[in-house]
Amino acid sequence: MAGTTQAADFIIIPESVSLTGGHARQRLLAERVEDGGFVGQIGGQVRFVSGDANIVRVEADTLIPLADGVTVVRAEHSGQTTEIRVEVSQMQRRPQWSFRNHLQSVLYKAGCSTGAC
Repeated sequence: MAGTTQAADFIIIPESVSLTGGHARQRLLAERVEDGGFVGQIGGQVRFVSGDANIVRVEADTLIPLADGVTVVRAEHSGQTTEIRVEVSQMQRRPQWSFRNHLQSVLYKAGCSTGAC
């Protein structure tokens, strides 16, 4: 089962996170567990906390990388906690821009996807 829990009432999905580069983001889900099965998502009642705010920042349910390193993110709900491992790498790497992945969609959205532009 994903994550580690004290009372096995909920887990964090995904069970571990690897963020590569400064533009990486990862949303987290807290899922209720009962009798070994998933029962449903826990809504806004869960508080996610970074073990090292210099490596990864948590905004609501989203992880944002800040520096290379490894830490944990803990979820707190109704007096129970569970945590996952988070690894951040290649923060100094410059993004690789490409026409196809970064510019073509902008031109299309602007109505300029034909040869006349």
